[in-house]
Amino acid sequence: MYLKMYFYYIIFPLCVNVASCTLLSSKCPCYSPSLCQPLNVPARKEVFVFSTNSKNFHLYDFTKITTIAVFGEWNEHLLCFAHSKNVRVVLKSLIPFHQLLNATYQNEWIKDQLNMVETLHADGINIDFENAVKYKSKEYYALSEWVNITSQIFHDAIKGSQVTFDVAWSPNCIDDRCYDYINLAESVDFLIVMSYDEQSQMYDTECHAKPNAGINKTASGIVGYLELGIDSNELVAGLPWYGYDYPCIKLIANKCLIKEIPFRGTNCSDAAGIQKCYVTIMYNIVPHSIDHKIHYDVASQSKFVNYISENKQIHQVWFDDPITLKYKYDYVHHVFGLRGIGVWNVDCALMGDHYGDMMWNALPSSSDNILQ
Repeated sequence: MYLKMYFYYIIFPLCVNVASCTLLSSKCPCYSPSLCQPLNVPARKEVFVFSTNSKNFHLYDFTKITTIAVFGEWNEHLLCFAHSKNVRVVLKSLIPFHQLLNATYQNEWIKDQLNMVETLHADGINIDFENAVKYKSKEYYALSEWVNITSQIFHDAIKGSQVTFDVAWSPNCIDDRCYDYINLAESVDFLIVMSYDEQSQMYDTECHAKPNAGINKTASGIVGYLELGIDSNELVAGLPWYGYDYPCIKLIANKCLIKEIPFRGTNCSDAAGIQKCYVTIMYNIVPHSIDHKIHYDVASQSKFVNYISENKQIHQVWFDDPITLKYKYDYVHHVFGLRGIGVWNVDCALMGDHYGDMMWNALPSSSDNILQ
């Protein structure tokens, strides 16, 4: 296994931008031409992971994952190895909000996306559209049509291709993202429910730090999608391998009051904090805990730690770890029976590191019920 990874790394150069990838990948870069064929596998349960640094692929556990969405630089080594392990590789795809009503641009955009996927020998696209859209506006209908046409063209052109769409943790116009979720779910292979950043809008009179992915909010969001009539097989619950580091204005009985930063109609938001990867939290923050402990908030199935920064300010960090995530993975599977789980992002915890190994070990594997 590792000899093959070394072979990919030495033989094939790493793409640093889309243009160079196009030039390098018009011909099959893999040792076997079959590895450049898009995977055409039956519908299956998913462990869908987002990669922000494809150079790390040799530190991913390919026995745990089914699809990798590349949100960083393209890497031919990753493609070849992933296909050898029956793992799909899809590309990040952004729909420009200001072009939503431009049919001519839409046609060119779809052609470009399809050409890029075919040129790079990838398996499809993950559409990440997080703009505010008013309910039943022109943009509301245009977005659904755009995604529907894109999905049809991809599925017709590339047998077995995958098209997915990222949605907020709840369908209740979170962050003013009032989309036609029913039609979106019917158009794509499945929706990735981003069950994180759940404090992007805090409806409180007093701003204070809270869980990034509390189980109650996560569950209520998934219920919201199911109550729309969306089939559980069309939903993948994305969960975080990172947390939020909040500077506290005051810390009173473990309640961290934070700066008021408005976002799309609310006075408080997680913009008052900074995202920190799980491994970074464990190595750089936990050792400096004020009370020498990690607090376990059972109600949200989340953890937090208080510490003092170099500038002598008190901080509170809310995060998930293998224990809280395992609970949420199992909850998603046993309570809701969803298509699977997702991870943003796997580069926050890599194999070969104590804490990274623990995160990967908590993920279900291809032999677990969640993937049957």
